[in-house]
Amino acid sequence: MFSRCLVLLLFLTIGITFPVMAQDNVPEQEATEELPISELVFNWYAEVIFPQGVRFFVTPLIPMNEIREAVLTVQPEGQPQQVIPIDFSEPLQAGEGFTDLAHLWEFAPEMPLFHEITYQWRITGTSGQVASVRDRMLLTDQRAQWSRDEDPLGFINLTVPAEGLSPRQIRQNVLLAYNLISANTRRTQAFNIVLYHDDLPASGCLPGDGGAQVAVAPLSGVQVPCDEGRALEIYAANGYQVVQSRAATLAGIQAAMIEFFTHQFYAPIWGSANVPDWFKVGLAQFYVPAPKAGLLGTVQNMARSNQLLDLEDMSQGPASYNTTWRAQSYAMVLYIADMIGVQGLYDLAYEAGTTESSFQATYEAAVGQGLNALLPNLRRWIFTEGATRAFGYTPYQAETPTTTVTATVTPSRTASPTLTATATLTPSVTGVLTETPTATRTPSRTPTLRPATITPRPAGSLFTPTPVPPPNPLSEPTTQTGLLAVLFAALAVVGALYLFIRRRDEL
Repeated sequence: MFSRCLVLLLFLTIGITFPVMAQDNVPEQEATEELPISELVFNWYAEVIFPQGVRFFVTPLIPMNEIREAVLTVQPEGQPQQVIPIDFSEPLQAGEGFTDLAHLWEFAPEMPLFHEITYQWRITGTSGQVASVRDRMLLTDQRAQWSRDEDPLGFINLTVPAEGLSPRQIRQNVLLAYNLISANTRRTQAFNIVLYHDDLPASGCLPGDGGAQVAVAPLSGVQVPCDEGRALEIYAANGYQVVQSRAATLAGIQAAMIEFFTHQFYAPIWGSANVPDWFKVGLAQFYVPAPKAGLLGTVQNMARSNQLLDLEDMSQGPASYNTTWRAQSYAMVLYIADMIGVQGLYDLAYEAGTTESSFQATYEAAVGQGLNALLPNLRRWIFTEGATRAFGYTPYQAETPTTTVTATVTPSRTASPTLTATATLTPSVTGVLTETPTATRTPSRTPTLRPATITPRPAGSLFTPTPVPPPNPLSEPTTQTGLLAVLFAALAVVGALYLFIRRRDEL
């Protein structure tokens, strides 16, 4: 009788606690197609040695001297099947009952990336035994897991490493710059970008022994000679543009993306015009929304130690665009913006490629002074209060309404250089556009509220709230926890009592 009571109490406890502890059931995943695997295959895998090819590996449980034929079949998605006879006379390793085989498949650059490849090994022995395995793999740079997101508007499609910022976060943080550059160049452009971080070179190549460039297999560590231009060729054939960020941070990615946009938008405009590198890089930095007050100290230290680079050195920048060169480039562009205003800078950048004049002539016509006066004036300007304000400025600051004339001085059109400090940037010229370069939305009509009335309404016309049912005490987490504790304590007491009675009966 006591045992029955104990079982009944146990079922009651489970019946009470189950609704409290139960969670939504997770639906089972749909079963995937099982690919055939022979019992004579011990191990196999496929690894992408990006960008050189795919290395297929298999270990059949057949000695090398008993192999009659080895064939690898590769079936890329949407592509013709490739049947590859394997030379098994020189295996990677062989023993009494096994043979290690491998093949490096150098795929064509136009082979679809981020698509599946089905492959099959088939090794036939002299006595008719067959070792075969069929499997799938994804053709991608396996040094990282990738996350892809397509822009609903079709302008900025992104594929980025999964361990980091999401594609949507990145797009949201570069959209204003995209819109502003698009407006200033009077054109739109769609991008399909693959983003690489500084610790993951987009070329896929690393320095090997003796200084030669090699690509390293992600699983086996096998090294093969690497072609530094092949990765870009593969991505270009697949319709992707590659952006290499100097850092995996938001600021680093944002700067790399905006510099990429600047180059892509202005390159068709500038064409063969001899626009100097300092102007290209400085303008790209100007579009980056982050303030760059720290660069002012770098340029001031360069001026104090007489290390400012001359125009010739600035026109053809170093391959790495080092910190000091970039800081001076930005300072030179800021000085131009302070001289002729932000819109004047945008106009100069556009006219530098749309007129038949040289960049020097376009600059002198816009600024009103010779290009050779830029550095002498810059040397003095960077120590002024106007330079301090300019280095903290971004073109995305909110407009400041004013009823007075702005402080920007219109420069004279004399050809002689001047060392007079000019007016600062005017924040009212922002260049901030709508979210996309498409047409703006038509605002909806907002209803006008009726004027208040002093005539009291009858009681029946007032809004009567629907009564809220009293809360269920069992739905509170504290009540549930206390109830569980009491029930488990009761079970413990009943169990102890049961054991005590059984021992007493046995005596």
